[in-house]
Amino acid sequence: AGLREVAHLYRGFAFDVGALGSGPSATAAGRSLAHCAARLLARGKRVAVVEASPQRAAAVASRAKALGFPDEARAWSSGEFVHRSFAAAATAEGEAARAAFPFLAEGRAPKVFEVSSIAKPRRWAEYMARGGPPLADLQRSGAVRTVDSVEQADVCYWDAGDGDEVQWVEAVLELCAEYRVPLLQARRGAAAMRLAAPWAAKGSAEASALHLAKLGGTHLGAGKLAGLSSGLGWADDLAPQDILLISPDIGDVIEAGEEGADVLILLGDMAQSQLHAARSHAEQEKVVERKRMSVSQRVAEDSPAMLQAATNPLLSVFQLPSLLSEAVRKNAEHRAKVQTSAAEARAEEPAPGKEALGETQVAQRTGAQDAPGQSHIRRSDSPQSARQEELAELLREWCAASKVRAPAAIASPPLLWDSTAEDDCPEPTPTAT
Repeated sequence: AGLREVAHLYRGFAFDVGALGSGPSATAAGRSLAHCAARLLARGKRVAVVEASPQRAAAVASRAKALGFPDEARAWSSGEFVHRSFAAAATAEGEAARAAFPFLAEGRAPKVFEVSSIAKPRRWAEYMARGGPPLADLQRSGAVRTVDSVEQADVCYWDAGDGDEVQWVEAVLELCAEYRVPLLQARRGAAAMRLAAPWAAKGSAEASALHLAKLGGTHLGAGKLAGLSSGLGWADDLAPQDILLISPDIGDVIEAGEEGADVLILLGDMAQSQLHAARSHAEQEKVVERKRMSVSQRVAEDSPAMLQAATNPLLSVFQLPSLLSEAVRKNAEHRAKVQTSAAEARAEEPAPGKEALGETQVAQRTGAQDAPGQSHIRRSDSPQSARQEELAELLREWCAASKVRAPAAIASPPLLWDSTAEDDCPEPTPTAT
């Protein structure tokens, strides 16, 4: 399905481009989203490009233009929300900022320890393109005071970029816990942070915040939708439920729920890795919990009827044969399922010296013909369709297990405006930055 099918339900659209890359060579997903943004703007909709990053909104706008987004599309980031909160904290109008970040006080500039001061960039060219620390202008104006040690700070701000190597991160977290200095990160909100543990990369802002919580410290967070409506001037005529967030990150299901907005999840590589990591984490937790169970508890979990028969010796003689046959049947079904999965995996592997045929090649060799106006690839029978169905089922299970509201819609990347007109997607001209 294309975005056109749900466009009439919302008035504001927020596109997350954090996982789509940057630079003059726009990706196919970026071109598709830029095309959708142009169609929405032509229909009088509000469009914004958002990112969960400590960088300012100007940097996000530059990336959006490089991907081909129209100039009318606005830009927002969680780093912009943090920057504006710090700027307004010392004034009398900063009540909302002080409520979001309790370490801020009226009439006093906060003392901030910047994690980027001890971080080694992954690539120096990328570091130069960032334009310096995001709070540099506030430091020059006196709205913020940067300090060189954690024990002197009011807050430890994680402004390092993705992939940067933060040296002595364990020592910084221990000092934060010892001196009761909160860690502020602009990757996720506090509610979404608790569910990000399965896929949080080691040394990232999410993993560091979760480790600080284990040490007894405090961490604060700002999501990509924090302050979006007020920051872009949408709050006057748009309600939160009028906004649709389009994101490849399943954690944004919680982010959108906190702000009262809906979310469309793109089931791509990022969602797949997150869902598989969450499933593996849940299975490991279940194994650990099962090791702590007693024998009776394991029997009650595996076969409640068997436990009932064992506790009732008068009826156990009559029930035992049927229970044993049921156990044999379940074991046989499990073995057959394992064998079928192994056979399917072997069948999908290409023979030595031969390449696997793509969907288009299969359709051409078999002579498959579709009705006019339809794609020659039968998506319902394709491996891609089966993969998306599997991811959709994993997403439903994750939402149910996490007790969060399911996304309003799901789609396969790249997101198209109209699924019946795939070729009607001109490539925008990327803007050099």
